Amino acid sequence: MMTSASIPSFEEDLLVAVSDAALLYQSALGILQVTSLRYARNSLYPLTGTFTNPGPYGGFIAMTMAIALGYLLMNRSRKRSIVWNTSLAAFAAGILVLPASLSRTAWLAFGTGILPLLLRETKLATWIKAHRYRSVLLALAITGLLTGMFFIKKESAVGRFHIWHMECLAIAQKPLTGYGAGMELGAYGKAQEQYFRSGERSIAEKVAAGCSEYPFNEFLGIGMQGGLTALFAALAICALTLLGLKRKGSALTYGMAALCIFSLASYPLSFPLFRAALLVYILYAIPLRAGALAGLAFVMTLDLSSRTPQEEYRSLYTMGYALFQQGDFERALPYMEEGSRIAADPMFLVIQGRCHEGLQDPSSAEEAYRRAIYRVPSRLYPRLLLARLLIRQKRDFEALLLLDDAISIPVNPRNPNMVHLRQDCVHLADSLQRECATPKNVTAP
Repeated sequence: MMTSASIPSFEEDLLVAVSDAALLYQSALGILQVTSLRYARNSLYPLTGTFTNPGPYGGFIAMTMAIALGYLLMNRSRKRSIVWNTSLAAFAAGILVLPASLSRTAWLAFGTGILPLLLRETKLATWIKAHRYRSVLLALAITGLLTGMFFIKKESAVGRFHIWHMECLAIAQKPLTGYGAGMELGAYGKAQEQYFRSGERSIAEKVAAGCSEYPFNEFLGIGMQGGLTALFAALAICALTLLGLKRKGSALTYGMAALCIFSLASYPLSFPLFRAALLVYILYAIPLRAGALAGLAFVMTLDLSSRTPQEEYRSLYTMGYALFQQGDFERALPYMEEGSRIAADPMFLVIQGRCHEGLQDPSSAEEAYRRAIYRVPSRLYPRLLLARLLIRQKRDFEALLLLDDAISIPVNPRNPNMVHLRQDCVHLADSLQRECATPKNVTAP
């Protein structure tokens, strides 16, 4: 077992050097993007590295920084070595870009991942014991900082809590078998639809509900795919990997810890770099052939299930919508039905409703629109379409209640489409109010 006073193995130096190189490259690319010398891969954000979003970018920086700091503190006697100085340069570069990523999950992953390192390799534990009152003040300051981080992007944080709630409900419905590989998004959409259909919910819950393309918790995502058995297997593999790395005294222990923490509130395994890192951690920590094969199979399964669904449902929507625009409603419906089964996006249900209207089947159209409303209640488009359908059926009171409910949902003023849809709802409601009295004893969806 390698300690801070022992010499790391060649394999350890090689893996840390590769991690440092990746950290240096991503940090340099982020700095170039912030200074407008290179374009970010997403025009909405100033820096993304080689990722499409600053969240996963920050997570990767946090993970590799944890490895660099671990190597620095565990090998202070080797300050003249190339790997030690490379780790120092990489860590310094990471410090420059990690705050700029604005990823609270990445900050938490880094801080939590290196906490055992600081307690073990520094005098932090001794200082805490000797300065208990200051330690309490420090703990309060950290609590205040965490609270401030929550309110930086409160809507995003509340949305994460709602996503986890729906994912737990989805797992509870099929705890033994799950929904199958790559079916977690469809399971999420179905659970959310049933949740809002089962009773009246607050405006805050309706606004928080969305149709994310990622589970925002890798473990819950695995649980939805394979049930509790797969969930516990994933937790066991992570625990065994952490234990194996710790026994080796490897700096990779802290990178793996940061990755596990980051996986609790993000979607790192949707990106090849994170999957490759996880595979390396597993193979290095568990030298047994059976363990290595299990780790390889685990990561390959994640690789297949994390990419196929998004590509498949986007293709389904493109093909189905093209047929819908051509007026071929019967051929468009199977694409939209399959899309609504594997994805959470309510637009599959909306186009189903429009196809049923084109086929002169208003009852099926109404059910599709209502399902779309329950699936993502903050979307105004299905509410507007259903209101127009109800008006054509002379059900003005129901339509008015539906529109009033739609108008009560706040919209983002920076989203022109939502603002326009809300104005359409207001105009339609005003015209109905001039024609009919206030409805009574009618239940809105």
